[in-house]
Amino acid sequence: MIKLVSQWSRSARWGNAHQLALAGGALLTYVWYGFPHPPAAGSKGVVDLIGNGIFAIGAIVLLVLSAKRNSERTAHHTVQGL
Repeated sequence: MIKLVSQWSRSARWGNAHQLALAGGALLTYVWYGFPHPPAAGSKGVVDLIGNGIFAIGAIVLLVLSAKRNSERTAHHTVQGL
């Protein structure tokens, strides 16, 4: 997988949207893995789930804002190119 992504990322067609998708996939994988995984330190149970939920919401908000910003930049460059 690493070799494949490495080859793709060197392509001239690889852009910001691809970087965002790759980083977002990694981030969301980390988020969902946190729910069933027991904490390394601290309390278990409801407090742990609340912390995971807050982290998940923050990660999703970050991804949405990044996607929105990427979309605006792409639209701006498209208009500039005309």
